Amino acid sequence: MTQPTSRRPKENPELRVEEVFGVTPDLPKTYFSRRNVDTEFIGAFQSGKYIVIFGGSKQGKTSLRKSQLSEDRYIVVHCQNNWSIEDLHREILKQANYMMADAKTEKSAASEKVNAGLRGRVLGIDSEIGSSKDNTSGTESVFKSFGFDLNSPNDVVKALKSMNFQKYVVIEDFHYLPIPTQQRFSICLKTFYELSSEIKFMIVGIWMQEDKLLMYNGDLTGRIREISVNVWTKGDLRNVIAIGEKLLNFNLNDDAKEFLIDNCHESVYVVQEVCLELCRKYDVRQPKGIKIHIGTVPEIRELLFDLVKRSNNRFRNFIDSFRKFKEYAPTEDIFEEYFSAILNCILYYDLDKLKEGIGKIAIERAFLKLFPRIQYKHEKLDAALKDLIFIQISCGVNPLILDYDTNDCKVKILDYGFLLWLSHQDRSKIIAEKNLRPKYSKVQQATNVQQSIQLSNTTPKKSRRSRRRSKRHLVK
Repeated sequence: MTQPTSRRPKENPELRVEEVFGVTPDLPKTYFSRRNVDTEFIGAFQSGKYIVIFGGSKQGKTSLRKSQLSEDRYIVVHCQNNWSIEDLHREILKQANYMMADAKTEKSAASEKVNAGLRGRVLGIDSEIGSSKDNTSGTESVFKSFGFDLNSPNDVVKALKSMNFQKYVVIEDFHYLPIPTQQRFSICLKTFYELSSEIKFMIVGIWMQEDKLLMYNGDLTGRIREISVNVWTKGDLRNVIAIGEKLLNFNLNDDAKEFLIDNCHESVYVVQEVCLELCRKYDVRQPKGIKIHIGTVPEIRELLFDLVKRSNNRFRNFIDSFRKFKEYAPTEDIFEEYFSAILNCILYYDLDKLKEGIGKIAIERAFLKLFPRIQYKHEKLDAALKDLIFIQISCGVNPLILDYDTNDCKVKILDYGFLLWLSHQDRSKIIAEKNLRPKYSKVQQATNVQQSIQLSNTTPKKSRRSRRRSKRHLVK
C-alpha cells in the first residue's frame, strides 16, 4: 500500500488574503494536520479499508481529503438528491472515463428534440450508439446497455477492472442521496471490497452519527474506517489563526482572538470568515518589514454580527420551510405537530445544551405542551425523525442544519453557523411569530394533561374496604 501524498501548502511570496482565510475551492493555506483526524486518515489509508469522512457543514471534510491525496490519485462523484443506484454507478463510470455521453438538446415552443450519443468500452468491447426522438409532450433518450447491468456492482467492478482502474472513488455529498439509494450502495460496497483490492472508495457526507453505513449494512464491519472532522478545539482554532498571521505578517490582538474563539461556537468556518474580513478591513497584503497589530473586541463583535446578517435569510427560510414540510413528506404518517415540537425545542434550548443534541424525551414534552389535546404517538415521532434529512433536502435546505443520531437518540445541529445566528436572535419573538408558544404557560399543567390521558386508559384499582363490601353484597 502506497503512502498518501501530503499537500500541505507552502509559503508563497505573492499570497492573497483570500488564499489564506475564508472558503476556497483549493486547499486553504491555513490547513494543518490534526492528530485525531489526519493521523487517523493516514492509518485508514494504509490499512486498505474504505474511508468514511463525516461531520458538520464547513468543518474540513474536503480539505482533509485534498491535504492527503494528490488529484491524480482519485476521481470525485458529487451526489444528487434524485439519484438511484443506477445513476450513481453510471456517474462513477463516467468520471472514471469508462464511457462518455454527449447530448445536445434543441427546444421550441411546439416540440423538443434530443440528439444523444454514447461511446465507450463495455466490458472490453468498443461500442457506440445514439438515439434521437421528437415529441411534443416530452423527450426521453434511451441507451442500450449491451447486457451491462448498472444495478449490479459486479458489472461495475468488471468495467473498472477492464480499464485497469486503480484510484480512489470519492463519493462527495453522500447525504444528498435518497435513503434507499444510500442503503443499496452500502450493500454494494461489500461487493466492491470483496471483488477488487485496487478499487477503493471514500464516502464524504454531512452527518453526526458514527457507524451510519454500518447501520445500513452490518457486513461493512471491519471493512471501513470512519473519521469525524467535527471537533475543533480552542487550540486548533488558535493554530489556524497563527498560521495565517505568519503567512500574512500580522498579529491579531490577544483579547480579540480569544473573544472570537469563545464566540465562534467551535466553527472553523466562522473563524476563517471573520479573519478574512478583518484582514480586508486593515488592507493586510503580506507587508514586508514590521509586523502590524490588528483587531479589537468591538470589531470582532461587529464582524460576527455581519456574518449573522449574511445568513439571516437562509436560516429564517429554513424555519419557514421546515414548518411547510407536508408538501415534501414522503409518507402520510408524519404530522406537522411533531416538527413543530422539534422547532420548539431548538428555539427554547440553551445553546450549550443544543450543541449536545435534543433528546426524544424533550421533544415529547414539547409536543404535550404545544398540543395537549392531541394524542402523542411514539411511532409518528420516529417517522418524523427518520425523514429529517430527506425533508430538509426536499425543502431546499443547503447545507443541512439538523440530523438525527440514532445512537444517542438526539437531534443534532450540523451547521454551527446556525448556533451563531441563534445567539443573535430574539428567540421569544420568533416563537410568537411561528405560533410555537405552548398552549399552557406552566409545565405542570401539561404534565397533568399527560397523566390524565394515561389514567383514562387504565381501570383504577379498588381499595381493600370496597372489595370487602362487594363480597358482602354478593353473599346477600
